[in-house]
Amino acid sequence: MLQSVHLVLCLALLAPNARSQGGGERPSLAGVWQAVRTFEVGAHGELVLRREGEDWRAEIGPFRSVPVDLSGGALSVRLPGDRGSFEGQPTERGTIEGHWTQRATRHAGMQAATPVTLLPGKGDTWRGNVEPLDDVFTCFLVVGPGETVDGVEAYPAFLRNPERNFGVFAEGERLERDGDEVRFIGRWRGRGEPYVLSMGTVSEAGDAVRLPFRGSTFDFERVEGDPASPFRARTPEPWTYVPPPARDDGWAVGTLAEVGMDEGPIRELVEDVIDAPVDSVHAPYVHAMLIARHGKLVVEESFHGFHRGVPHDTRSAAKSLTSFLVGATIQAGEAVALDDPVYETVGAPYLHGGLEARKRAITLEHLLTMSSGLDCDDRDPDSAGNEDTIQSQAENPDWYELILGLDLVRPPGTKAVYGSAQPHLVGRVLSAATGDSVEDLLHRHVARPLDFGRYHLYLQPTGAPYMGGGAFFLARDFLKLGQVVMDGGTWNGRRVLSEDFARRSREPLVRIGDRGYGYFWWSAELPYRDGTVQAFYAGGNGGQVVMGVPELDLVALFFAGNYSDPVMFRIQEELVPEFVLRAVE
Repeated sequence: MLQSVHLVLCLALLAPNARSQGGGERPSLAGVWQAVRTFEVGAHGELVLRREGEDWRAEIGPFRSVPVDLSGGALSVRLPGDRGSFEGQPTERGTIEGHWTQRATRHAGMQAATPVTLLPGKGDTWRGNVEPLDDVFTCFLVVGPGETVDGVEAYPAFLRNPERNFGVFAEGERLERDGDEVRFIGRWRGRGEPYVLSMGTVSEAGDAVRLPFRGSTFDFERVEGDPASPFRARTPEPWTYVPPPARDDGWAVGTLAEVGMDEGPIRELVEDVIDAPVDSVHAPYVHAMLIARHGKLVVEESFHGFHRGVPHDTRSAAKSLTSFLVGATIQAGEAVALDDPVYETVGAPYLHGGLEARKRAITLEHLLTMSSGLDCDDRDPDSAGNEDTIQSQAENPDWYELILGLDLVRPPGTKAVYGSAQPHLVGRVLSAATGDSVEDLLHRHVARPLDFGRYHLYLQPTGAPYMGGGAFFLARDFLKLGQVVMDGGTWNGRRVLSEDFARRSREPLVRIGDRGYGYFWWSAELPYRDGTVQAFYAGGNGGQVVMGVPELDLVALFFAGNYSDPVMFRIQEELVPEFVLRAVE
């Protein structure tokens, strides 16, 4: 069992090549080991569309002449062997804009769509870069000093995984070596009696460990002492404040002093993240931190190998993006209204003649406040519309149909219940009302006006974007959502949301548990000096947080990797009030 693991780990890092304590001749396995698996995502690189008379051809990577299908003004390309597809449309600006769909990722099991813009080139050609979502799974095996009993070496050990936090499910207790065999022993989700979670091999020299996890084999190598390894938050050196650089993304930048913030508490916060001991799978795992005040980005820090060019999984924080899309679509003058009846809007084949009258009363606004009354409670494993239940079944690929077919367990508008099916259904309402795809609406009314860079949208099996959470965005872009909502709906002088929609988004319109909830944004009171301030925030599994404090004209973002672990709540409960707010002079 792990006892005083922080001390154990420090000893392991200081002496990674010590002999086993049982007196054997083999090197100890104590230390930090890393394995990375990169899975095939299909074609990527430059996509070229070429018009040849009445026909179009496409090329990307090794595919040199792929037919382009023309239908209803759209251009569609589908590569053989599930290597990817593109669908786009010409624009008034002479470009072709659309989305690239890649095969399902191994670590999430869902396809992803990425926006692509093709620019006109010489002749009748259009060119653009395709950057699919990377499908990478990283494992760190953290092993403390062990002992030998009856010829078997036993070391306290656990797994660290930035993409899914797999180690919190396969919660390790020890690594055993018996000859050239190794066994990773622990408890699934920390429950029950310990058993062998994985069995593999170790090299005779003790410098390579091979273990299977999640249907793949991982080859571990030692990385302690490697300054390039993302196991550590940063290299252990004093932190120096550097203001964020100006980039072509719409953010004004400045310094902490310019916006009336004290560097001291921010220094403490960064050092808290850097110096946090990795003494268990439940240790804090912050990946990025951004702070803006008075409309200026003044702090931009990243950790564990993440950087501003890497889109991050936002999990349920992307629900707030879904409500943002509703407000932006309404503001753009599309045929959408908050009182649109859901079932009547989506129509056939979902609107059945025997539909009960209470279901006909569900409106778009009921979905935005999680108060539709449908049986879709994510916190009740027996709920038919539980997110895990819908996503794990294989009988019906149309999740919209499953959601619309759920029982109504309470009258609409009477009680809010947290259910990811409701924001996902919002996407179907938007596409039905406008006649456009969700991904195109998002690109046109949110991504383009807010100068978004690269992003990725997970898809349900039918190809529609999953709007219940899990989209990948750049930190600087995702922070803009909080800034716009706090500023009453404008970004750099351009109105994106109505002032009323922005206000209602962040107000506590309903209660879910003991917390207020607006249009897919949570609300909270935070301690500040001798009183409190009202805050609103987007929150996602693992520690994905965008928080705005209107009284202080401040927004902050955190991305983290503590998925399915209560330590994720430390961000909004401790880090923001104890460090970020304390820095506001």
